[in-house]
Amino acid sequence: MGMYYHLKEIIPELEGVFRFNKAGEAVGRFASREVEVRAVVESQFIAKRMYAEKLGYSVGGEGRRVLATGGASGNTSILQVLADVFSCPVYTMEVANSACLGSAYRAKHGLVGGQYLESIKSQSFKLACQPNSDAYQMYTPMVKRFQSLEAAIFANKK
Repeated sequence: MGMYYHLKEIIPELEGVFRFNKAGEAVGRFASREVEVRAVVESQFIAKRMYAEKLGYSVGGEGRRVLATGGASGNTSILQVLADVFSCPVYTMEVANSACLGSAYRAKHGLVGGQYLESIKSQSFKLACQPNSDAYQMYTPMVKRFQSLEAAIFANKK
């Protein structure tokens, strides 16, 4: 598992690259570039899930979905990892490179209030990926492990 903070983050307040083997021991690098790439993508989504859950979001379940915007929303491999980590379907906008549009919809929701889906109903979304059936069982322990490793990094920084 890896954690990649090339610039200081707000949450978590960390900077640096941290890699761990299965035993939770720090390692300098992974065995291959493929493992490194997978770790980068997974760590970003696992961190977002972990912090979303701390704010009260619950993964999976009826009606849950992720709306993906921006350049990476065209990459189905990345979107599949996103669907698996959050254990829910991922939808994309018809508009390519739509990160600014996604941000504008979030701002509109913040200003107008109400249900988020009401503020974006004029936009058409298409189903990009469904989570694999074992995704929840696979990623839930990884989120807990990520949280423990992050706490250990903080403890060592003091």
